[in-house]
Amino acid sequence: MASAPVWSVVLLAGMACVSSSETLTGTVAANRSGDPLAGASVRLSRPGKAGLAADLETDRGGRFAARDLSEGEYRIDVTKASHLPVSVTVRVRGEPSEAHVRLLRLGVITGSVVDAQGQPVRGAFVFAIRDGGQRELRAGLYAAVDARGMYRLYGLTPGSYTVAATYGASAQNLGMTGSATVSSAGSGAAYYPDNRQPKLFTVTDGEEWRADFTLLPQATYTIHGQVEFPPHKGLFWIALAPEDRPDLASAAAQARPDGSFQLPGIAPGSYTVFVSGPSLGRGFRGGVPPENAFFGRARIDVTSEDVHGLVIAPQPALTVPFVLQPEEGTVCDGRGELVLTPLEDWAAELARRVPVESHEFQVDRLAPARYALSASGMGKSCFTPEGAVADLSKSAGPVAVRLVPAGAIAGRASGSAVLLFGGAGEPARVAYPDAEARFAFDELRPGRYRVAVQADPAKPAGEPFPVTVTPGEPVEVDLMPR
Repeated sequence: MASAPVWSVVLLAGMACVSSSETLTGTVAANRSGDPLAGASVRLSRPGKAGLAADLETDRGGRFAARDLSEGEYRIDVTKASHLPVSVTVRVRGEPSEAHVRLLRLGVITGSVVDAQGQPVRGAFVFAIRDGGQRELRAGLYAAVDARGMYRLYGLTPGSYTVAATYGASAQNLGMTGSATVSSAGSGAAYYPDNRQPKLFTVTDGEEWRADFTLLPQATYTIHGQVEFPPHKGLFWIALAPEDRPDLASAAAQARPDGSFQLPGIAPGSYTVFVSGPSLGRGFRGGVPPENAFFGRARIDVTSEDVHGLVIAPQPALTVPFVLQPEEGTVCDGRGELVLTPLEDWAAELARRVPVESHEFQVDRLAPARYALSASGMGKSCFTPEGAVADLSKSAGPVAVRLVPAGAIAGRASGSAVLLFGGAGEPARVAYPDAEARFAFDELRPGRYRVAVQADPAKPAGEPFPVTVTPGEPVEVDLMPR
């Protein structure tokens, strides 16, 4: 299940606090239909105190009741399978009242991956990739195609997604089985409906979409190469990614003990070849580089014949200096974590989470790759801006990491709820307009977002529109009907 973002809650009389002397009662319902949700988990806890004040489950009418509560602030965590979790803070202080919580349903994308004859493409994998974000390998966001050629992606939080399929000698096939069979379409990565203009599937509240892939036969070729490296234990991994879409490899291979390798079933095009190792293990992403890893990369064109004579001599991993550069008005805690997410598919585990305790530090064991940078835990008003990248393919640093203050969105809306989802993988949020139709989203990472208004809880939200959040100053939007 997706991690629980902090969402607003629908409260009786639209208040931000709930008052009660000894008992807090309430209901949990589906956001779109208003139908009660039975079997939802409702947990109450006190900030700063260990243990739970109540661990409940809603009845057939979606009701819950927490009794014998002392006055004070409580956090309510509400979860249910196939719905987005909600976390909300309420205050118990004297008079019995009710809290009504609505849960949004998670989205689903299903479809098939077949060849020109309509036969299943065995060994294909399908991914849901959040627009502007990086590919996440968690349950629901990827799926293996079954014996009928079908797949199902589920648990999609509000946002926009592209859908892509890998097939043939993919890193996923090689990582899971140790071998890969080239299909009639060769080896590659295909976005739906095509690689030039992938379709965006927008999820707001439980939408179900379908994306069917048909992989057509094409002329393909084999790349023959050599990894130049002294005798070693473990195998080198090779990945081939299109120059214009390096985030999803078209093919992967393991070099033989003598360093030779083949990448079969490759369509004409311009590619980057990535080499990493010597790996002592393999996973779904590909190889697992050791601490003393070596990396290499090369550009190659595949035209109308097999490629021979490609030689790559990997070099030791990089040690790169980083410098934090907070802009004026940025308040950082001084400690936290820097997350480096590769923007290129090396068929290897390259993502890193680096503890940060000073403004200047070094990160070792890095590949000469392009990484997205994201600050974590450095404070609610301390963010890396959207699109922060360290391009280690061109320079080994030092890398300046900009830190900017949080932004906000505020405005007026006529509707039951306002949905917000970010293009860079930020958690979805929802706000409920007050009696004056005002709403707000605070402590936002500066960048591009989409906002959608749900005018009627029984109907899907309207078409989302883009909003760019800037550091510091709130962005004012008017969502009232014209």
